[in-house]
Amino acid sequence: MAYANIAAVGELASSQAFQRARRRVFTQLIEALVFERLPVFTCTEQRGGQLELLIFGRDEQERPVHYSCQGRKMLSFGKIKLTNSIINRLQEGRQEEAQDIALFLEEMARSLAEIPSQISTFAAELEQTLLKEAAALQRISEEGSHKRGGIRSYDELEGDVLEGHPYHPCFKSRIGFTMADNEAYGPEFHPQFQLLWLAVWQENVEMTASKGVDERALIRADVGVEQLTEWEQRLEQKGCEPKDYVYMPVHPWQWREVLSGLFFKEIALGKIVVLGESRHLYSPQQSIRTLANRTDLKGLSIKLPLSIRNTSSMRTISPRHARNGPRSSTRLATMVVGDEYLRETLRLILLQERLGISYRYERLPESVRGRAEGTLCALWRDSVHLYLDQGEEAVPFTALCHVRSDGQPFIAPWVQASGVEVWLSQLLNVVLRPLLHLLFAHGAAVEAHAQNLVLLHRSGVPSRLAVKDFSGGVLFYNGENADSAALPETDVKHEVRDVVHNALFFVNLAELALFLNKHYSFEEQQFWQAVADAIGQYERDFPQLAEQFQAYNLFENRVFVGLLAARRLRGDGGERDHWIANALAGYRDSDRKAARVQSDFIEEENKK
Repeated sequence: MAYANIAAVGELASSQAFQRARRRVFTQLIEALVFERLPVFTCTEQRGGQLELLIFGRDEQERPVHYSCQGRKMLSFGKIKLTNSIINRLQEGRQEEAQDIALFLEEMARSLAEIPSQISTFAAELEQTLLKEAAALQRISEEGSHKRGGIRSYDELEGDVLEGHPYHPCFKSRIGFTMADNEAYGPEFHPQFQLLWLAVWQENVEMTASKGVDERALIRADVGVEQLTEWEQRLEQKGCEPKDYVYMPVHPWQWREVLSGLFFKEIALGKIVVLGESRHLYSPQQSIRTLANRTDLKGLSIKLPLSIRNTSSMRTISPRHARNGPRSSTRLATMVVGDEYLRETLRLILLQERLGISYRYERLPESVRGRAEGTLCALWRDSVHLYLDQGEEAVPFTALCHVRSDGQPFIAPWVQASGVEVWLSQLLNVVLRPLLHLLFAHGAAVEAHAQNLVLLHRSGVPSRLAVKDFSGGVLFYNGENADSAALPETDVKHEVRDVVHNALFFVNLAELALFLNKHYSFEEQQFWQAVADAIGQYERDFPQLAEQFQAYNLFENRVFVGLLAARRLRGDGGERDHWIANALAGYRDSDRKAARVQSDFIEEENKK
């Protein structure tokens, strides 16, 4: 469907895909709001543990209105999961399926003591998420199940998976993209496109490389000698000296919508020279701004800023992140190289950020500086294809909770081959051991949500782990020497532990627990016992780290996690995090029985 055609959006809004998308967005919104305790609501337990949720609101005339739905309170951090995707609106004896997300927010907010400040902005993000999710579902419907069936490569799966961010309600807002932009650059549509390259006067850029990397040699190897020679000739024809310039790629959307209008003076002065498109084709990964090289699969991926808002954050790249990506990569690589367990036994893969280049925005006039900050930058990252052994394959970790277009879980053949329990045990060993060792032995936490992990496997049997996103997704404990202003460091150990809990357990593994429960009737209690067993076995294997196990205690009763939906409604003025029951509390390993039933424990903790 060509969304440059205005009529196409109207067709989409009346499609089955739109209904499915609306129900998903509505479901995730209510699950998040209720879990974060933002609405006024009642929760009545029905037979079989089913919950009847009733959310209170008021219409424009201040008349009462209610929204009702059914759900369950899960063991996994006490999350609320709706068991029916239909949410009903009730008023004056009339009941109908709720259709309008913006109306729901407005009516829900009128029942609060203080109306949140960002309702309009939040509603816009939700509605854009709805439209763009519907467009992705419509494309899949039009293609038919055969198009995305069969064996899919790692790069194809990066676009196939639609289940990313199963908690955040604004999981696909992409504010700034038109529907046509979304089709041209959204990963679900599997686009491949060329990047535009610029030559930027070297005094106006800051370059940071990981250890052992020569900046200009990396760019030369990335684009090729022939391409580089052409660019040098083009600069010379313009009277410019090539050695005075640094070559930078930019996203075609970013150039068209942002950079050409911000940097036109620098272009006129010859401080920026437009070189044209490179020969390589790139496709967006799930994070949308990281682009995989599809011409050379082992070639470096490139992370580029996009001045859009997605999952509530601007997708520009700050100079700090451009610096810290290579620095953190070097720091982590030093840990791995110097640790035989990580290097030889686990063979942990770091998809390092080899080079970061950022424009020096302080050289722009003050009136332009604020608008330009974070808009012109590039980070080069390793490709996972570079590290695959013979017989190994890679899949995005998000694929583990992916349902294929034929209705079958992506992991179905793997689970059928060995059974849920055995396969899960293999997975947890591969995933947890390197991340636990980084935490306990080195005081380092990587933000291990599913988009930042890559699972390597042999015919579905987990073999190794690859981790990525070190520009902003890592935190190091450095005691009294911590320089939190410049580096991703802290002098507080529990802050490092909280990164692990937030990303790995609360976001990542909790969703896998719920997925296995839904599709394979695998009890959550069994899942978290398996996680605790894996942690317990690691602790027994490394008794010399006992002091660190206590300092970074993963089994405390409560953990501190982000208020993702509430932040969007309240803006900067409200709380950003809250305490919740820890899904691991009460479990240690199979030899230790919980003092009370875990469901009762979670219920008590979530009331605090």
